[in-house]
Amino acid sequence: MRIFTWDIDSAYLHGKIQHNVYVNFPDGYEVPGKVGKLNKALYGLPEAARVWHEDLEEKLKLLEFIPLKRDTGIVLNTSTTGFMVVDTHVDDRTGICSSEEE
Repeated sequence: MRIFTWDIDSAYLHGKIQHNVYVNFPDGYEVPGKVGKLNKALYGLPEAARVWHEDLEEKLKLLEFIPLKRDTGIVLNTSTTGFMVVDTHVDDRTGICSSEEE
């Protein structure tokens, strides 16, 4: 059995937002009469965590991970060679697998 942990750098910056979000430019980058349109989520955006989690869930489902009914932050993948459990918390992950190959 192997236990591993990892942190996903810039996790919230990977989530694609599905609606229009406009922001003012930061100090020093003002463009009179213009605003910026976000294509992806940013830290501090209210829906950033939700967007990131939805994107992660979609990718884990493609890898045949199944969320537990009581806690969808924990996903399970059983295969012919063993199993893997991954606990997701914000942008941190902890995993347990039955073998090095997994």
